[in-house]
Amino acid sequence: MLRLLPESNQRTEVLCAVGNFPPPGGDKNGWYWAVSLMSYGETVSDAKAAADVFRTSALPALSTVRIDDNEVLDYLDLYSQLETDFYAQYRTTEMAVFTEEPGKVVRMVAERFSQEAVDSRSFGFCVLGTNPTVPEPCSFTYSAPHYVSWYLMGTTNEDVQANYALLDKMHDELRPYINGYNINEIDLAHDVSLAKQCFSDCKWEKLLEVRKSYDPEKRFKSYIDMLT
Repeated sequence: MLRLLPESNQRTEVLCAVGNFPPPGGDKNGWYWAVSLMSYGETVSDAKAAADVFRTSALPALSTVRIDDNEVLDYLDLYSQLETDFYAQYRTTEMAVFTEEPGKVVRMVAERFSQEAVDSRSFGFCVLGTNPTVPEPCSFTYSAPHYVSWYLMGTTNEDVQANYALLDKMHDELRPYINGYNINEIDLAHDVSLAKQCFSDCKWEKLLEVRKSYDPEKRFKSYIDMLT
């Protein structure tokens, strides 16, 4: 998929998930790698041309179950297809990183989850070839071209503690492949020090300036307070 992205002129969004969600007839205890490809263009024909790079490749033949509708979606249709996090209330902790080695990170996430996750609903997620074009001024920082996140589920206080231990273990193992973090999907209650690592140095300074300008008396609680 990484090799095909440039051939698609970076017009295809590659969303991947790994977890215990078997297809019909699949192993209920098995772990699966699910891939969703969404191609974009100025016209429908442009979008289909981008999609054809993947549809005519060797990728479909690697699939255990293939659903290929080649469906044209408008903006609202697109987002109605993404209602996948139906058990978010069981999420106890999470991590989201930018990396140049998505294959290594995803494989490690899958191995750890399949062997050690206390709740089989835990899963990993990956976006390949994220677009680094962000209008300025903007605090968001892309630190690598690929994005991997993982979510640990649980229902008891014991699950929460076990998930924190597994999160820390995975984090330590993956540090060599981590270039940065996504502020939207890290557990600040567990490790607030990661907040600063979500931004470049100059953008972190901008955040401090904005805070000083608009909330000089610090009336609003912020993770910034914990790191300054």
